[in-house]
Parts: sequence; C-alpha cells; structure tokens
Amino acid sequence: MSLVVIIVLGVAGGILLAGLVALGAAQIYRKRRQVGAAIRETNRTVLGFFKTNRKVFAYVLLSGALLGVAYVAVMEAERWREREQNLRHLRETRELQQRLAAEAEVERQRLAAEVEAEGKRLAAKPGESFKDCAACPEMVVVPAGSFTMGQAKLSDDVLTNLRLGGGTADRDPPHKVEIPAAFAVGKFEVTKDQFQAFGSSYTFFADPSSPGTGGSKCVTHELGKQKGRTHRSFSNPGFKQSGNEPAVCVSWLEAKGYAAWLSKKTGRAYRLLSEAEWEYAARAGTTTLFSTGQTISTDQANFDNYEYRAGGGHYRRKTVKVGSYPVNQFGLYDMHGNVSEWVEDCWNENYSGAPSDGSAWTVGDCRERVLRDGNFTLLMLGLGSARRSRIPREHRMFHTGFRVARTL
Repeated sequence: MSLVVIIVLGVAGGILLAGLVALGAAQIYRKRRQVGAAIRETNRTVLGFFKTNRKVFAYVLLSGALLGVAYVAVMEAERWREREQNLRHLRETRELQQRLAAEAEVERQRLAAEVEAEGKRLAAKPGESFKDCAACPEMVVVPAGSFTMGQAKLSDDVLTNLRLGGGTADRDPPHKVEIPAAFAVGKFEVTKDQFQAFGSSYTFFADPSSPGTGGSKCVTHELGKQKGRTHRSFSNPGFKQSGNEPAVCVSWLEAKGYAAWLSKKTGRAYRLLSEAEWEYAARAGTTTLFSTGQTISTDQANFDNYEYRAGGGHYRRKTVKVGSYPVNQFGLYDMHGNVSEWVEDCWNENYSGAPSDGSAWTVGDCRERVLRDGNFTLLMLGLGSARRSRIPREHRMFHTGFRVARTL
C-alpha cells in the first residue's frame, strides 16, 4: 500500500474520532441542562410546598421539639430515679451493715462475759462466789466431801438443858453420805425482788386436784388465825417486806419453775438442793445441833426465842433482810431460821433406804415435799441442821421460801 493511501486513511479516521467526541460532548451538555432544569424544578416545587404549608411545618417542627424535650425529661427523670434507688439501697446496705455490726458486738460482749464468768466459775475455789447474770442469785462453791446425815434421838437431859421438846424419829437412822463433786449453792435465800422477775410472767403451778391451800391461796397468820387467804401471795404475804428479804408464799412447784426459768435464762443447770446437799451445806463441817454449836441465839438467826425472852433476845415475827446474820463455814447465810426452804426430795418418814450419794430421794410420798432450815416462827429446836418437815408441794406458807443450787 502506498504512502498516500495510508495518509488519507489516517486523516479520515481522525476526522471520524473528532466527530464522535463532539457528539458525546453535545449529549452530555444536553443531559446536564436537563438535570439542572429538573433540580431547579424540584427546588421550586419544594419551596412552593413549604410556602404553601409553612404553618403545618411549623407545628411539626414544634411538636418534634416538644417531643424531644419530653423524651430528654423522661430519660433524665428515669436516670434520677435509678440514682435515688441506688442511693437508698446503699443507705439500707450501710444501715444493715451497721446494725449487724452492732448486734455482733453485743453478742461478742455477751459471749465474752459468759466466757469470763465461766472462767471465774471454773477457777472458783470452795467458798468463792459468782453470779451468772446481774439479776441472778449469788452462788457459793461448796466442796465435795462426806458427812453423817440425820440425828440420833436426843436424851432427855439434853432436851431439858436446852429447854427443847419434840422427837427426832424422822431423822433416824444417821447415815454417811458422800457428796462426790463440788456444787454451787445460793449464798442467800431467793429474795422477793429476784422472784418478782420470774413471778411477773409466771402462772400458778398449783395442782388443782389437791384440796387445801393450793390454787391462789397462801397460808398466813393474821388476826390470831392461821389459814389460807386468797388475797395473799409472795408480793403481799400479810406483813411488810423489802425486796431483799426472802420470797415467801412460794410453793414447791413454783420454786421448781423459778429454777427452770433461771436455767433457760442463763443456759446453766439450776435446780433445788437435794435434802442431803442441804444438810451438808447447813452443817458446813460441823456435827453439832447447829452449825454454831449446841445452841444458837437470836444474834445468830431469826427465830422465836420464846424460851429465852426473859433473858434477852429478839422475836422479830417476820422475815428479815437476807445476810443479816453471820455466815457459816461454807460461806452461806441464813441456813438456820428466817424462812423454811424447799428441797427436791419426796417425803419419807425416816432415812431407811435413803440415798447415800447426795442425790435427791425421789420415791416415797411425792405429793409432799421436804422443807429444811426452820423459820422465824419456830423455836430453837426447829432450827437444827438435821431438822426436817414437809407440806404438800402446791401449798404456800408465809414462812416458806427456797434457795437454788447449780451443777458445776
């Protein structure tokens, strides 16, 4: 192919390409004008719509703004409610922690006091005293040991010399008793105030099937007559008492109830003394009629000194404050006189077959229970360490009370 042909073809191709480019550019320009016109038309339409419906749009915008504000307010209120709940929960948690801490401290102090009291009790030697609580009876540790319980019949000469009368058959035969372990005995008879703490919540324990002075009666001596009176009780026994005098008008059942209440209150084993324990504690190592010797005076106990009134002494005709007279060798007060004291044992006419280990005798006539100690209405013989009597367990007497024991 010649050079001229080649040149002609090249020029023709260039012209064709230029035409195509020009055509494309024209089409693009035309499209742009169409798009621009459409955009302008759209803007005119929108602006016209806005101008025509400006109030509607204003209401819509305002409603949207108000909804936005309301939403923000609701969310803020919810946030504050959650915050208050969290703060309240935190306060309650702190209060609970503080209350639990306070209760734990009270319990710790109580346990520490118990441990201290128990340590003192375990370390206590015979003759030393302790209390299991502020309002509890003061207790004295009595040592283990042995003694001869009972009393042989007194000779007529002895009775005459002492100006005493009465038999001693219920104290026969004298027999040896072993007290195998130390135990604690009330330093004093249970006082009116101490029994009141129990009596304010107790009901009468009298056996309603028994006649006589059960129920709500107490036997008192007034206007020259001794009889059961329904308006008399430990709180009003027919004579004036202070709170630290021994509680009287208390039945055996109520004395048992007090010991059970005290055991529950302290967690310790309180009880009545057995008859053997009582005599062992009253004798306190002596073998004479009284722990004071073969005689006793109204300077040593509260009783009726009828035999010696002409020669002096006092008959007080009522109970006196516990601990008013000298203590015995075991550190116990009023083991002679003031009030007769209930013990655990059933009544038996003598000591034939009696226990020899210091335990209570729980067979025999258990409707009647043993009284020990004598009281302010009795003559001297009624105060002997071996002297014993009995009344029905539900009876209350104006001269009858009790003291407690505690197992160690």
